[in-house]
Amino acid sequence: MTDELDEILMSDEALTPSSEFAASVMHAVRQRSGPPAAIRFPWLCFTVSLVAGLACVLVVAALILTGKDHGLGITVMGDWITTLLFANPDVSVWAAMALIGSLLLVRLSVVFMSE
Repeated sequence: MTDELDEILMSDEALTPSSEFAASVMHAVRQRSGPPAAIRFPWLCFTVSLVAGLACVLVVAALILTGKDHGLGITVMGDWITTLLFANPDVSVWAAMALIGSLLLVRLSVVFMSE
């Protein structure tokens, strides 16, 4: 088997593929060169995560605003947060500006990554 292969490779004859082989390869290349299939956005995962996050925020807000001790130690934190936010309105403004700035930076990074 190797002797036959050596003889074929050592010969001066030019090896050319058949026209059918070249046509089938070019057909496969043209099929693969098309645009890739679009990746769908995972709306289900996004929605579930959003609902879970909002539920957590609502639970913590309810515990803070009720001011009752549920054995979680949140009333101390709740008193501190309400005093900080409502006694000094400047803190609320700075917190809102920090949140808006963070959202703008995330949006900019998404824009630059898509280009």
